[in-house]
Amino acid sequence: MMYIVITSDGEVLMSNVSLEGLPPYRLHYYRVASPAYVEIVTDMLREAGAEVNVIGRSIEGRTIRHVMIPATEEPLVRVLIVAGIHGNEPAPVQASLALARELLGIGEPNPSFDLRELRRFTEVSIVPLTNPDGLFRYYSSGEWRSPGWERACESCRVNASFVDLNRDWAYLTQPETRVLHSLLTRVKPHVVLDLHEFYARGGCPPRWANETEGFLVTLTDAPYAWVAPEIRGVSHDLMTYVGKVLDKGLSPWGPVKTRHFSGGGSGEEVVWAPPNYLGTHAALEGSTKLLVETWGVGLGEWMMCDRVTTHVNACLATLEYVARHAETFIKVKEAWLKHDETLTNKASSRTFTLEGEESEVRKALKVLELHGIKYEEGTDGSPVIKLPQTGVTATALALLDSDCELNKELRKLKRGPYLLSRYCRVRVKSL
Repeated sequence: MMYIVITSDGEVLMSNVSLEGLPPYRLHYYRVASPAYVEIVTDMLREAGAEVNVIGRSIEGRTIRHVMIPATEEPLVRVLIVAGIHGNEPAPVQASLALARELLGIGEPNPSFDLRELRRFTEVSIVPLTNPDGLFRYYSSGEWRSPGWERACESCRVNASFVDLNRDWAYLTQPETRVLHSLLTRVKPHVVLDLHEFYARGGCPPRWANETEGFLVTLTDAPYAWVAPEIRGVSHDLMTYVGKVLDKGLSPWGPVKTRHFSGGGSGEEVVWAPPNYLGTHAALEGSTKLLVETWGVGLGEWMMCDRVTTHVNACLATLEYVARHAETFIKVKEAWLKHDETLTNKASSRTFTLEGEESEVRKALKVLELHGIKYEEGTDGSPVIKLPQTGVTATALALLDSDCELNKELRKLKRGPYLLSRYCRVRVKSL
């Protein structure tokens, strides 16, 4: 097994030294990772006690890896951390690897958190790089070597099919999205952390984000309509807690800004949002959700340490909150299952069938299968979808029922709907 050694000037070297001989890992915080680097580090994490698996491959054949750090005692709560959805957002990738190293006790300890306590009852799953083809293009371009608005490298945001993976959660057309969705379904996380970076409008540098948009760090909870009120409430509480922790000196940038639609409490106004984002999809299917974003697109390695540190501490603050409220997250998951079934009572119908050319119907059924939505063969051979179906009722209605409340509102806002008939030439008929 080959291990990484970082020299004093930050150069990455290879060595057969043992893990105990590795220098402090803070120097990693200054680097833009490549997909090959991610593979090397995840192999190291396996040696340190993590369970590391290749769960799929990108369009160009690069591995997508799942790092699971088990609870030290009986696991009660599962947290899934997703990074690298957009290839031109490098800090979350390094942050997810740095977080795993800290949780496994590699390198410098983090004095602000009791890492042993965080791991007692929490199983942590990490996907450090969802879009390896986008990151490969970004790394190979060399645009990251000097910061600038013109170096945002927007073509690296998408995958090799030029699809934004954070807009593919309705139809799951891309292999990377399907891999991540399959993991989400298998892990059934109580909490999903979605790590990103954003642009600073007006050009940077020399202009700073707080001179253009007014913030450097944002947190967004799950204030979306059709999300169970219990999930909206605990997502808001989690966001508030993480923001306060970061504002106590654990982010080099402050104050942390919660998004303008970040209310999300059970009795507050909600937002009608399309189901094609990871954040909305995860919340609709039972996970407390927090989106963490730092200023970073176009910055390359500029202030990389600040950006990575902010993401790492946001993740650790989340794990701290989860550790202190484990029973709450278990109860919220149970409440969501009941809420998901009640959505059918608000729909215009509970049974649907699909009509159209055989190839188009098969295409539509593949989407339903990927979402775990079951169907059976009717007397005339056509597919019949009966609701409710535990855990996927909301997703099924969003795809099938043009007249459901969510799709009516999205139509008014011109933000959807994302019906199956938008993706393939089928007619959805209620029975």
